[in-house]
Amino acid sequence: MATEATSSTRAQLMFSEDVPVTEAICRVLEDAGIEYVFGLPGGNTVRIYNALHDHRDTIRAVICREEGIGAIMAEVYARLTGRPGVVMGQGAFVLQGSLGAMEAHMGSSPMLMLT
Repeated sequence: MATEATSSTRAQLMFSEDVPVTEAICRVLEDAGIEYVFGLPGGNTVRIYNALHDHRDTIRAVICREEGIGAIMAEVYARLTGRPGVVMGQGAFVLQGSLGAMEAHMGSSPMLMLT
């Protein structure tokens, strides 16, 4: 119960005012200690990448040539550091990252895929 109250209080402090969804995503990533986001801007993820620009002091966006490479980079980052690797791409194209996701699953690497 104490954990739920702490999480709820932290969420209220984090979002005490109305914020755009993209800003909320960036704040959650920062709160989780994410330092890198790998991927390729496209579709609606462009808005998130634009919001990440305002958070460039804490989260670095690493742009790749394709989402599959971004997923592999996120998996390797997670495996080497033990911190979650984040890959972000446009909808179905992030499925090219399934090789990185499978490797993360098999190697027990923490990984987050945003589409």
